[in-house]
Amino acid sequence: MKHGVEADLNATITRNEDGTIRAITFTGKDSPPGTASAKSHVRRLADKIGLDITELNELDRNASHVEPKKTGPSFHLADKKSFFDTTTYVYDQTYLDTPVWGAGISVTLNDETGQILSIVNTSKVGIDAELPAARDINRYRKLFCAGESGPAAEESRSKQAISAAASQLTEILGSSLEGTGKGKQRATPELISGRFYVHQLDRAKRQHDHPEPSEEQEYPAETHEHEDLPTLPLPVLSDSLVDGSWHLVAELVIRLPYQGHKMNWRLLVNVSTDEILYLRALTSHVNGLVFTYDPIISTGDTANDASQSNAVLNPLRDDVELLGLDPAVAGTQSLSGEYVQVTNVHNPNIAAPTQPEGVDFDYDVRTDEFLAVNAYYHNDRFFRLVEALGFPLDTYFDGTNFPIDVDHRGFGGSNNGHCIGDGDGIDHTCYGRIDNTGGTPTGNASDWYLVLHELGGHGILYDHVNSANFGFAHSAGDSFGMILNDPYSGWHDGGNNDRFLLWPYSALGRRSDRDPAAGWGWGGTNDVGSYSSEQILSTTLFRAYRAIGGDSTDLTRREFSAHLMSYLMLRAVATLSPATNPNSPAGFLDALLTADAGDWTTRGLSGGAYAKVLEWSFEMQDLNDGDPPLVDVYIDDGRSGEYEYLADHRATTTIWNRHQPDGGGTHQEPVMGTNYAYVRIRNRGSSQANHVNVRGFHCKPLAGHIWPTDFNAMQTAEIGAPSIQPNNAEEVIVGPFEWVPNPNQDGDDSMMMVVSAEGDDDHADKYHAGRTIEDWRLVPNDNNIAIRTVQLRPRLVTVLPDNGAFLNVCVGGAKDMLLTLSNSGFGMLSITNIVSNSGEFIAPGVGTYPIVIDSGDSIDIPIRFQPTSFGNKTALIRVFSNDPDGIRVLNVSGNAEPPRLVSVIADNGDFGKTCVGEISDRMLTLSNSGQCPLTIQSIESSSTEFVLPSVLSLPIMIGAGDSVQIPIRFQPSDFGVKTGILKIKSDDPQGPKTIRVSGTAPSGRLSITGSTCIGGVKACCVGERILTLANVGHCPLDVAHVGLARQSKYWKLVNNPFPATLQPGASLDLLIRYKAEEKCPRAQGLVIKSDDPENRKLTLDLLAYTVWEKSSGKACGDCGCDECCCDRGCTPQSIDACCFDEGCAEEGDDC
Repeated sequence: MKHGVEADLNATITRNEDGTIRAITFTGKDSPPGTASAKSHVRRLADKIGLDITELNELDRNASHVEPKKTGPSFHLADKKSFFDTTTYVYDQTYLDTPVWGAGISVTLNDETGQILSIVNTSKVGIDAELPAARDINRYRKLFCAGESGPAAEESRSKQAISAAASQLTEILGSSLEGTGKGKQRATPELISGRFYVHQLDRAKRQHDHPEPSEEQEYPAETHEHEDLPTLPLPVLSDSLVDGSWHLVAELVIRLPYQGHKMNWRLLVNVSTDEILYLRALTSHVNGLVFTYDPIISTGDTANDASQSNAVLNPLRDDVELLGLDPAVAGTQSLSGEYVQVTNVHNPNIAAPTQPEGVDFDYDVRTDEFLAVNAYYHNDRFFRLVEALGFPLDTYFDGTNFPIDVDHRGFGGSNNGHCIGDGDGIDHTCYGRIDNTGGTPTGNASDWYLVLHELGGHGILYDHVNSANFGFAHSAGDSFGMILNDPYSGWHDGGNNDRFLLWPYSALGRRSDRDPAAGWGWGGTNDVGSYSSEQILSTTLFRAYRAIGGDSTDLTRREFSAHLMSYLMLRAVATLSPATNPNSPAGFLDALLTADAGDWTTRGLSGGAYAKVLEWSFEMQDLNDGDPPLVDVYIDDGRSGEYEYLADHRATTTIWNRHQPDGGGTHQEPVMGTNYAYVRIRNRGSSQANHVNVRGFHCKPLAGHIWPTDFNAMQTAEIGAPSIQPNNAEEVIVGPFEWVPNPNQDGDDSMMMVVSAEGDDDHADKYHAGRTIEDWRLVPNDNNIAIRTVQLRPRLVTVLPDNGAFLNVCVGGAKDMLLTLSNSGFGMLSITNIVSNSGEFIAPGVGTYPIVIDSGDSIDIPIRFQPTSFGNKTALIRVFSNDPDGIRVLNVSGNAEPPRLVSVIADNGDFGKTCVGEISDRMLTLSNSGQCPLTIQSIESSSTEFVLPSVLSLPIMIGAGDSVQIPIRFQPSDFGVKTGILKIKSDDPQGPKTIRVSGTAPSGRLSITGSTCIGGVKACCVGERILTLANVGHCPLDVAHVGLARQSKYWKLVNNPFPATLQPGASLDLLIRYKAEEKCPRAQGLVIKSDDPENRKLTLDLLAYTVWEKSSGKACGDCGCDECCCDRGCTPQSIDACCFDEGCAEEGDDC
């Protein structure tokens, strides 16, 4: 392919060997008008790209893969793909009304302008395929219906159709199926999809696409194991199928195991003969362990060098996907892929490792296998980086045949690396050993630095200047290595590694901070070409990278800068040719400036922003003896007109604002209405600056910082300035610029000043509404332009009545007070939060934030005082907003006056006398003398004999000034004086109230009258006495027992009425009888038990005895007494002894 700019089209043209145009790429400004559609552009350019206009009549009709018919060449719409701001229209070339394999046209248009960006033509000529018989076409169309997908697949497939399809596929594959199943059995193929194509037979590529080795190979071919792609043993094609002939084929994608592993295949089968004209296996990727960045860079620790052991280095490996690998062969995966194949090229002859299909390439660092994995990954990674930066590989490396050979262990064990070309492209790369401690190697193949040096330095030059080197330096390889590794260097996180040392892991010692004063400038003593001049170049370009963003603390900004510089270097080299290979650094600077002038369309970035940074960086390295431009007017943003990295490009203090056009030199934040801007300008050039002009801009309302669409000119749009002396000899103040601020999308405004002079144009004029640029790319990279962001903020005014004093509010109640929030400033005031440091003062009416208040408006927000406890309350209300003066703090106060409990009980709590078993109530009066409700939470008694009636339900609410009466009951359970304490708990903050209560529970009192002394009683007679037991007490008396102290036949209580309860004043008589028959008198007592606490048990002595008299005329037995003879002469106090009916003798009655 030939690639270059052709004047008649103002476009870049790619032609094949016979001169046919295969691609046209238009620049934005020179592309044809954007009013035409894609098909119109194709028709207009048809004669340029060698197409017959009559073949373009049906571009709108979709191409069909299932209805072949006898027609000639034509083009039909196949796909429409939109990415970013472009759309690509793909038109299939058809023959027999069927798409031609690998042939068509693609057109890419800008969606906004409609302008054509490129057209690519892969169409074929000389197609003469015959339409097969209808029965053959129908046979394959029926087969397609049984597929799982595809244009002819049916939604519901019958078992019969699937079985028939398998049989037809088996017939097509024939002997190719031998051994595809388990053991030696045949596997059954399954149809995934099918459709028709027109295909040109290429016998050499029937089963593989690998390019043949170049006959002009610079190095003799070396014997090494050749890796074949997975394939099947196909029968020999019929002689009637002439190589290069055209045929209608069926594309069949099938599922068929390969050597015991799952595999999908693509077949192109001649519809007429059923012969397979094309066969490919479809497979996937595996992973491997590599150094994404060398161990010193990634950790920032210089101890992690190539001499370390696996124990140190293994943990620093990364698990990455090895992209683009070829399918495994016979279940074995090799390190061979789309762009790279790892193989032996130079001694020592160390074969690349393989793995079983699906197994990752994971090895210890100090192994040849690890180096091979890294060799594949990093070399493939470079080509994918170039592609990701927007450069199509088939165009950028149009002289390179992919995949390139990569030798992971060459140079006989020395520390080296190289990239060898084949005349107009890359032939192979080779990498040596770094360290062999312990007989196990570390090598350069694992060093991304060195791979970038070889491919980014020499590899890209082969394809563009047919040489490995620039005319003035070795290459830009060191620059690629430094710039693409630096964003991730541990140095940025405080590591001890040397940021400017190239290849720290490989320890080759080149640097990118070379000092011109030490002979490392352009034209200096070390500018002798080769590696020395390459270090000067890498210092120059690394400086530009740092200025653009490489010195940022933000990784994303460093990554952008690295990618941008890589893009510029790649694009600059793409502008070179063997005839224009620069012999001086100025020549390469010109190429870089040309690259910068173009738009980075794949990233959507307008070009032209970095020219002055590039020129300055070469100037700092003594290009033109280090002299600045002849005229270089600038606004000092703190860098004195130079281009070191500027973290904040919107803080230029040499631009300032005044409220009046008084020329004052101190900045004032803008006010509403007209303001006045000023700027200081200088000239760092070597000649006087003439025709100096300054323009003033500021942001559009609610806009961002995209130039020029987000900016308006100030009311005073421009002011001419006097000439400025060179070499920073003077400073000129220009102003006032009258302007009226308005808030942008950030709520600020930005004063932007642009100065220019004869011989020093600013970059601002490069851009327009259709070609814009972010201010962070424009402003810091052109010292003619500077910005100062000024605060245009709303002003929050707060008003709260009564100085926020809510006075008295009861606990559980609430009171609202309106807080007025006003915006007396610019733009929209956004109240983002209202916060109280007390939960008793809240803003209940705000559901969501922010609350937006326009300039001059106000809003009332209720502030609620809802005390949860008593006492004086204070709090701080904080109002958060976008007011630059910060938070507003309001003092609020209130009083939650407590209730006051007053308690009164009748008779001072003396319940008097209450008998046990009876009750006595007294009324307890509880009053609330406070201004808020009083809650009686509980009334507790220390005694169970003083209680609240069970019907009382607590808590009790007592309103302010009200009272309630609560009965307190005295219910003594035993006798005596009783006391208790009532504790009344309430929400009175003075705490519980206590009341002493008392009462007496008197008992009955036992009174006994009558005599217990009977005295002497004549034998066989009785003596009696009557005792009266009376209750002389206040309460009933329980007489529980009245009885004799001991059992005796001589004593008896006649008709004993006890036990009995004697009411107060009541009495009962007790008759005591003594029978005088005792031989010898014995003591007897009367036991009385009662609840008289003073006489609970009383024993009275009973006194009686028998008087014996002998009577000669009587016999003892007449009275029933055997032991005595009774005298019948009893006194009135006696009764006849015979009436006792008792036994004659008492046991133990002997004297």
